[in-house]
Amino acid sequence: MSRIKASKVPQKSNKIKPAALIPNGLLTFSFKYLSINHKKFCIDQCENAYFKELLTRLLHISSFTYNQFISERSTALRAHIIRWDETSEPEGYSHLPAQLRDYAPYQFGINNNNYGRVHGFLHEGTFYIVWIDPDHLLYNSQ
Repeated sequence: MSRIKASKVPQKSNKIKPAALIPNGLLTFSFKYLSINHKKFCIDQCENAYFKELLTRLLHISSFTYNQFISERSTALRAHIIRWDETSEPEGYSHLPAQLRDYAPYQFGINNNNYGRVHGFLHEGTFYIVWIDPDHLLYNSQ
């Protein structure tokens, strides 16, 4: 009589895949590189209404897939690559490590022409927020 050996049942992985590895994964946000002490991109004087608009915008955009975000051309979103030579910060994110400065800088609007913009860079399905620009000073020489 031969014995039947049971094989081990593979265990399911409890690890969550990063958004970039999930087809059409939703865009995520990170504040890891947020600069809160920049003289021009300071949020110290912003009212509560500003932060409500900012968080509402982040909530809305977090329902986009990465591909939707980079291909959306609506005037309401105002998302596009930043060309440093056309800005008041031609050195770009010079305070970040060199390898991070290689990623394309990106921005999106908070609420049409009100409340300014959010500037950062995209990497593997995540938008890393670097500057919050309530007065839209990146494109203003003030």
